[in-house]
Amino acid sequence: MGQPKSYTIAERVGGVRYKLSGACASAVPLGKVVTLDPELTLVAGDEKAKKHDISLSKKRDLLKEKIIDIHGYKDLKAGNVLFTNGTYEANFLTMSEAVDPGDEVVVMRPCWYQFAAYNIEEKQYYFCCGGLNPGAKVHLLTRKEENNWKYPIEELKEVVNSKTALIVVNSPDNPTGNFCSEQEMKAICDIARDCGAYLLHDEIYRGTEWDRAFSSAQAINHYEKAVATNSLSKSLGWDGLRLGWLATRDKRLFERAKAVNEWLHMGQSGAISNVQLEVGLASLERKKFTELLEYGRKPGKASWDEMDKWMTKLKDIFYWQRPMAAFLSFPSYKLDIDSWTFCEKLAAEPYSTAIIPGIAYGMEKHLRLGVGRATPEDVKNGMEQVEKLISTLK
Repeated sequence: MGQPKSYTIAERVGGVRYKLSGACASAVPLGKVVTLDPELTLVAGDEKAKKHDISLSKKRDLLKEKIIDIHGYKDLKAGNVLFTNGTYEANFLTMSEAVDPGDEVVVMRPCWYQFAAYNIEEKQYYFCCGGLNPGAKVHLLTRKEENNWKYPIEELKEVVNSKTALIVVNSPDNPTGNFCSEQEMKAICDIARDCGAYLLHDEIYRGTEWDRAFSSAQAINHYEKAVATNSLSKSLGWDGLRLGWLATRDKRLFERAKAVNEWLHMGQSGAISNVQLEVGLASLERKKFTELLEYGRKPGKASWDEMDKWMTKLKDIFYWQRPMAAFLSFPSYKLDIDSWTFCEKLAAEPYSTAIIPGIAYGMEKHLRLGVGRATPEDVKNGMEQVEKLISTLK
């Protein structure tokens, strides 16, 4: 059904001066990472040079090994990792191949719209799982702000059964910036194991934790049927590189996902371009990767510090919990105006500031604030406009 309509508010008013909706780290310039060989081409493979083909295959396996090492996937091999077109395709493949007609799926909101997209006009959710498998039943559980957006473990225990084929977890998550503790993740894995379900862990924001990079829990290290999906889009700000992956120990799901991936990529399963390969190999050297993470983490932390000041100043209006990770937060507010109208007014002149309304996630009286690629000065300028708009609504 495409992106939620709310994502087009800023476009409809002809663009904005201030953007408080960014979800990615400041993009690392490629020049800080790699100097590409001027002879490098975008040919998918060299039909005449078999040695080159073998070398290319080894390079791909080396990149997978670097991913396994950097992201802490215990006891995984290159054969457990499948390259995808960003995390989006990795999620698509998992939801497509883990679920059959008649199966049940559990999704917990608020969450990334690929899992549960709220249609503002129809006032209902659409589920990618349901679209891919029309006979599947989706259970939507709610994480609550007053519980610091923790996953509802007891509710999850009650809703799963022998028909549950997939449980979806996004941690650290969009839109709240919260993540599962080790204890919570183990509990979710135990629940999945008890009913035999696959566990999709979209971990795209791992590495952006503010206490310590990669401190959030991983499902793949606790459960044999867990699937980790990730990319370099958020942590390094390389959403244009489209270098993503799916990792799992489960052979059945891996082979099914690989078959669909091969069909999507013209017979080349896990195909990535020479440019993706060279950039990935250079950036995933452990010391270099740590440096590149800080390129986005440092300004992100400074921008959250600035946002913290504004949330303190406007504490009578907003209930805000500083995010544990990522470049997003999801405060509620006390104003007599719905989130769509608020954001529409804010995007128009004289304010010209972009924020995502909470109704895009099916949750009213919330705003998704993002400091991705924003400087502290950007946050200050944008929040000044928010304050001005609020003054007209009291």
